[in-house]
Amino acid sequence: MIRGLDTVVPTHDIGEHGLKQGDIGAVVHRYGDGAAFEVEFVNAEGKTVALLTLTSADVRPMGSREILHIRELRREKNQPMVLVRVKKLAPERKSRLIKPTLFIQKLNADR
Repeated sequence: MIRGLDTVVPTHDIGEHGLKQGDIGAVVHRYGDGAAFEVEFVNAEGKTVALLTLTSADVRPMGSREILHIRELRREKNQPMVLVRVKKLAPERKSRLIKPTLFIQKLNADR
């Protein structure tokens, strides 16, 4: 079950916002029985890239066997931004997953 403030991943590309399957978003609001959510996607500086209303079919919870990855975000006007993505870990590899917020804060602190 997805709740408020959970990290989620789109199940498909959302091209009009430059989002790809595997990007990470945060649920900022859950509607009623969880059929829809307001999900915020941010870049590495913590600036909102997209705030979208998505259905439960559009997102899934982030899994414990997944690892974060960085890619450059290109929107329709080709404005480069950085967005955090999720990649699955190989079953034989074990690693502790960092929460996206902490990861983004660490990125900002390193600059």
